[in-house]
Amino acid sequence: VLWQLKATNFLAIAINTLWSKQGEPIRAWLKAEKGLSDATIKKSMLGYTPMDIDEPRAAWGLEPLIKEGSEQRQCIPKGLVIPLIKNNKVMRLKIKQDSLDDGSRYVNISGSSDSPLVIGRDKSAVIVVESELDSWLLSQEAGDLCAVVALENARAKPDIETDKLLQE
Repeated sequence: VLWQLKATNFLAIAINTLWSKQGEPIRAWLKAEKGLSDATIKKSMLGYTPMDIDEPRAAWGLEPLIKEGSEQRQCIPKGLVIPLIKNNKVMRLKIKQDSLDDGSRYVNISGSSDSPLVIGRDKSAVIVVESELDSWLLSQEAGDLCAVVALENARAKPDIETDKLLQE
């Protein structure tokens, strides 16, 4: 419950930041490089966090985690915020990092769900893609024709709910 409250508040600030002057370069990139319209950017609830955040895991309602002798923290890098919203609840926060200091381009924030993004469950055809940004573009361009599932990476397997959708 605390995680969702923190995630919801974080996402609201990130959305506002994306639509502020500070977010203009990211919005321009989303349009020019990813092909997303303003309407799709708003519908997908994308956001932007302009600075790294480092908090105790307990502040997000997460259990302590000790790794290699030190307590892990809730670290959120600056970058594009890509949420997964299910039943009007924030289920995942993924950050596409501005810089690649640690080598990984995308970071799922601790406490996030690993459920795939599904857009348009009521369609007879389904296209499976890797990234959420690709899924939003496909939905924008062909959402009247097909559903889209983003599995997050090429090795991911659908969860039970998504597998049922794919079997129908």
